[in-house]
Amino acid sequence: MSTKTNTNNVIKLRKNPNSISVDINNSTAKDFKPRANDTYLRDKTLSGFYIKVRPNGKKTYCVQARPFGIKKNKSKTIGDCNVFSAKDARELATDYIQRIRTGKSLTPDLPEAEEISIESLVDRYVVVRELKERTIRDYKTELARHMPVLSRKNITDITIDDVEDWWIKKEKIKTTRKRVFATARAITEYARVKYKLDHNVFMSFNKLIGQIKAPPPIERHIEINDMESWLASFVGIARPSEAFIDKTKLTKTPQYIENKDQYHYFNNPKHPIDYRSRITETQRDYLLFLLVTGKRSGEASWLEWSDIDDVNSGDGTKIKTITIHKEKTKNGKVDVIPMTMLTWHMLRYRFNHPNKHPKWVFPNKYGNNHITRTTKSNEKIIKSAGLAYDISPHDFRRTFANFLRHYGIAEEDVAIHLNHTRTNVTASYTKASLEYKLDNLEKLERLMLDHIRGWMMHYWYDAEEGWVSDPSEEEFKKQYYYAKDFG
Repeated sequence: MSTKTNTNNVIKLRKNPNSISVDINNSTAKDFKPRANDTYLRDKTLSGFYIKVRPNGKKTYCVQARPFGIKKNKSKTIGDCNVFSAKDARELATDYIQRIRTGKSLTPDLPEAEEISIESLVDRYVVVRELKERTIRDYKTELARHMPVLSRKNITDITIDDVEDWWIKKEKIKTTRKRVFATARAITEYARVKYKLDHNVFMSFNKLIGQIKAPPPIERHIEINDMESWLASFVGIARPSEAFIDKTKLTKTPQYIENKDQYHYFNNPKHPIDYRSRITETQRDYLLFLLVTGKRSGEASWLEWSDIDDVNSGDGTKIKTITIHKEKTKNGKVDVIPMTMLTWHMLRYRFNHPNKHPKWVFPNKYGNNHITRTTKSNEKIIKSAGLAYDISPHDFRRTFANFLRHYGIAEEDVAIHLNHTRTNVTASYTKASLEYKLDNLEKLERLMLDHIRGWMMHYWYDAEEGWVSDPSEEEFKKQYYYAKDFG
């Protein structure tokens, strides 16, 4: 008995219009024009070897094969068509296809199960390089913050397209982008040599777009003529102490100079007097500490209460100091900072605050670590001040140095305050050297902050009202610095 087939019910499969059979050579990718969807130019000779063409014009050599001919297809990207020649790509494709079909690893001398990623290699890389603890922290922090996906991805699976997409996404932070890219490139090169990988995808991207040069040195700082505007904005946005808020009931504008009309912030109806909505006390104190000490943001953010010391002077009194230990400084040298009137009042206020963190002088808003970012606070201050340039926490360090030079401090002494000195600085400062540094810092604060310094000590740090007039250094030492316990 014969059966007649109804051809009307037969579904005819149409070939995929985006999959084209070609002879892949050096001109194949160059001559093919992108389409609305991804297109696959499949080689007629080597089955599994193809060029993937994206709608944006990106063209990449790839391979695809089935392990043992029965399992699910496994793909591997070879690289950008502008980086690899067709001959080199075909040789790699032949090897990859053979490895996939026989179940071998695509990374020779690397166990199949082992996943190598930038994140997993950081710990090995920094040990080999013998990097400093601070540099290691920066590597891990920046990779986690700015390259979270790629840094966790298997290095052998990262494509030129992946790197390009990341590069475009980070357009707004060009300097940081270059730094993170350089870190990823170095770690991937370490992996390439160690595990005999075919190539470094970050090196290939570097070649594709041209040599990525180091950014020029930044010389940005708050200009001396702009300091008054910046301070007015800073004071207007920062929170006074809780005692001052309660006393004024959120209605009184701080009167820190006789003629407040020159400070546009206090006369702007867009900024109602609501101190509780301003930047936090910790953000306020951290920024001010950076400004008047010239310390790096990382050095200040890692400051602990155990770093606050008393150093014996020659006459039996004690000079209160802040010690940044060598494992927290960039150059690996201890930095000892004598407290000025302002920093003494600031730290005493924070030390006695009911919400004081048990470890960190400047904790983050969650209370589980030290402060890390002040971006939003900086933006508020700059916008209100009307500055024509941006200011980062590290720019406070340049501002500090610029004011020291303006005051007439010799360049070698500026280097000491910045801890750039070649001499190994230890906690065994003599009274003269500590008092010399203290004298410079006091004079710097008077030049930089002028009339507002005493106001800050009273309205921010609960000093007695007489401090608004900013007493002399000798009066301060006599009544507070030497006489009273810090806590």
